Amino acid sequence: MKPETIKRFLPLVILIAAIFVVVVMVKNRVRPQRAEVAETVTPVDIMPVQYETTRIRIPAQGTVTPAVQVSVKPEVAGRIVRISPNLVPGGRFKKGEVLFQIDTRNYQMLAAVQKQALASAELALKQEEARSRVAEREWNLLDGSVNTENADKELSLRIPQLKQAKAARDAAKTSLDKALLDLERCTIRAPFNGLVLRESVDPGQVVSTQSEAALLAGTDEYWVQVSVPVEHLRFIEVPNGKAPGSTVQITQDTGNGGIQRTGTVSRLMGDMSEAGRLARLLVSIPNPTARSDDHDLPLLLGSFVNVDIEGRELANVVRIPRSALHSLERGASGEITTSDAVWIMNGDDRLSIRDVTVEWRTETEVFIHNSLKAGERLIVSNIATPIEGTKLTQTGVTK
Repeated sequence: MKPETIKRFLPLVILIAAIFVVVVMVKNRVRPQRAEVAETVTPVDIMPVQYETTRIRIPAQGTVTPAVQVSVKPEVAGRIVRISPNLVPGGRFKKGEVLFQIDTRNYQMLAAVQKQALASAELALKQEEARSRVAEREWNLLDGSVNTENADKELSLRIPQLKQAKAARDAAKTSLDKALLDLERCTIRAPFNGLVLRESVDPGQVVSTQSEAALLAGTDEYWVQVSVPVEHLRFIEVPNGKAPGSTVQITQDTGNGGIQRTGTVSRLMGDMSEAGRLARLLVSIPNPTARSDDHDLPLLLGSFVNVDIEGRELANVVRIPRSALHSLERGASGEITTSDAVWIMNGDDRLSIRDVTVEWRTETEVFIHNSLKAGERLIVSNIATPIEGTKLTQTGVTK
């Protein structure tokens, strides 16, 4: 064969040889064995579902204020001659105890003058009554022989004069009562059990009816105004004439155990707080300044306190850690809804994601109502990627 012919067919030969080699290699290749991949198992801690009945507690905060607070002003003017040593800021009084005394001499003299005026008026009345009786006998002697009008008869019987004498007597008695009342008002007494918030009187000072002598706060009862979310009101007992209000524990932090008092919800205020739009409750604290021992401190007005309101009972609820509650998002057509959910280890040891209804929440716990079955295994540990049906294995149990 000529060299030119060989050169022309050499590439074709090489191509055919290469195809042959490839076909042989494909037919004789070693096929790899298919290996079985083991399913991933996620370890979890579980808590058995148990139903219970519990009483919830609603935390709140507020400021202590007096239930009764009055500005003491004298009802008569005069010079102060005596002041109680307890009439100082922080001083305490019993109801009816003397706060200070105004000079009574002017009022005693005025009362004496009014007593004399009353005696004169009573004498004048008796004299007029005697004249009226004489006039009546004289009128009866005429026995109708004189034809007179009724007006003439009243004048003849001195009826107008008698009415005037009685009115004068009554006015004199009223004036005496007023003088005696002013004399009594010279002694200013505490209107209730209380303490002095401020005072502004001194011995020898002349006071008027416009002068503020002291500012008193009642100590028989204090108030704490607290704000709570509106949705919490359904758990709180508000007095309605039949049942008392919810019990409230009040704590004033002193850095050393705090001051503890017990109160009750007194009423629901008629408006909402401007900050946060919360409902407002008034808590009543009876006898707030009482002390159980020498180391116990009285509750202080104006102090910021923590309150713990005892709410209604929750029946047939499951108490779970707050960390075991998860947020579940679902969406369609661009709309996403969020619901509460928990993770359950079902009978096949697989993950089941369950929607739940939360009845009450605290910082550490959640109470679920009618969403789980008693005895179910609630997952309380974390799962990095929770997917329905994930294989699980139990590693621990939380009671």
